[in-house]
Amino acid sequence: KDNKCLIIQIEKLRRRIKEDLPVLTDVIKKCLKVEWWPFNATDILGSRIRSLILIQQRYICYKTLAEAKDLPRIQRNFLTSLVNRVYAIQSIAESKGKNTSGIDGIQYTAAWRFAEINELTTAKLSKYKCSLVKRIYIPKANEKERPLEVATLNDRAVKTLFKTVTLPTVEDISD
Repeated sequence: KDNKCLIIQIEKLRRRIKEDLPVLTDVIKKCLKVEWWPFNATDILGSRIRSLILIQQRYICYKTLAEAKDLPRIQRNFLTSLVNRVYAIQSIAESKGKNTSGIDGIQYTAAWRFAEINELTTAKLSKYKCSLVKRIYIPKANEKERPLEVATLNDRAVKTLFKTVTLPTVEDISD
């Protein structure tokens, strides 16, 4: 009975993703053509992107529970979808450390944001190598310093992209 309920839930989520993903992708493509960033936390589009990401994560989680053989393909498709790429870059924009540059010296700007959308594609991700990290020392309460390693913006975007897709599976399996 539990397996049957799980299969029904998976099918509902799959249908919802199939309906929402093409629509959102088209809207985002149109926005990017005129160089308008389509994602803000207060926008309707931004909230739809967030809800689609949560639906995708729940779908992956349910597929993991059902021991799906096609899970790697599903994760790969979600990983390279435009909606997930926009979400990963926006999560950097909303973080406190967005103005902290890594070893490459690049800081968060609108130009970087639009360039990074094209960088996070399947071909580039399959050959991706992380950059070195920048080590800085920050003061502690006892007047000593502790090291802090700062990754580049590109590395942070790739990390967020992978985290979004793999987190549901890892959380489910690790318990």
